[in-house]
Amino acid sequence: MTDPLEELENTSQVLPAAVAGVRLGDRATQRLQRFSDASRHELRLKAFVELAVLLNGRSDTQVKEQVGRALDAAFELSKAMEEVCDEQTLEYAFEEYPTFVQSLGVLEGQLRLLWTRMIDQQFAPLGSVGALLSAFPGARDLGLRMVQAAADARQHSQAPLIDLAPKVRGLQKMRETLVAEQQTVAGNPKVAAFLQALAANRATLDFLETEVLEWLKGQDALRSLKVTTAQEARNL
Repeated sequence: MTDPLEELENTSQVLPAAVAGVRLGDRATQRLQRFSDASRHELRLKAFVELAVLLNGRSDTQVKEQVGRALDAAFELSKAMEEVCDEQTLEYAFEEYPTFVQSLGVLEGQLRLLWTRMIDQQFAPLGSVGALLSAFPGARDLGLRMVQAAADARQHSQAPLIDLAPKVRGLQKMRETLVAEQQTVAGNPKVAAFLQALAANRATLDFLETEVLEWLKGQDALRSLKVTTAQEARNL
C-alpha cells in the first residue's frame, strides 16, 4: 500500500460530477441519476482507505490488494465521468460505476474483519489484564481504565465504517497510554509477563520469581490472589 491516503488527500474530488450539458434522452437521464450517490461513495472510499492504514492493512495481503482495486476503480470511473459529453460516453461511465461500488463493498467486509481482529488481539487482552489489576489496591485505577478501554472498543465493533476512523485513532492512543502505564506499574519484564499469563489463565508457579512476589507484595496483591508467605502460613 503505497501511501494511498496521501494520494487521496492530494485529490480534492475523486469522482467529478457527470457532465450533462448536452441534450439527453429519457434513458440517458435515468443513467445520469445513477450517479446521484457518487459523493457518498467518495466519502466511503476516503474513510475506508484511512481506516485500512489505521488497522495496519499493509500487513494483510488481501486488504492491501483490495484497497488497490478500489482506488483503481475510482480513478477509472473518475476519468470516465470527466469525459461524459454525450449519451455514448455517459453509457461507458454508467458501466464503470458498479465495478467501483462493488469494490467498496468487498473492502468494507475485509475492514470489518480486520477491526474485529484488532479488538480480539489488542483490546480484549487489555481488558483481561485490567480486570486483574483492578483487584489490586495499588493498581485499581489503571485496571479500571484498561477495562473501560476494552469495553469502548467492543462497543464500536459494529459501528458504521464510514465513521470509524476517528474512534479507532482515539482508542489506539488510549491503548498506547495504558500499556505504557502498565509497564511503569509493573516495573519489570518478569512482572509484566506474569500479569499477561495470569490474565490469560496460563500462569504457573514458574512465573512466581522473587521480583514478581516482591511486586505483588508491594501492590498489596497477595491477599487478592489468596497467596500467603511461608511465615504467614506457619502462623495460621
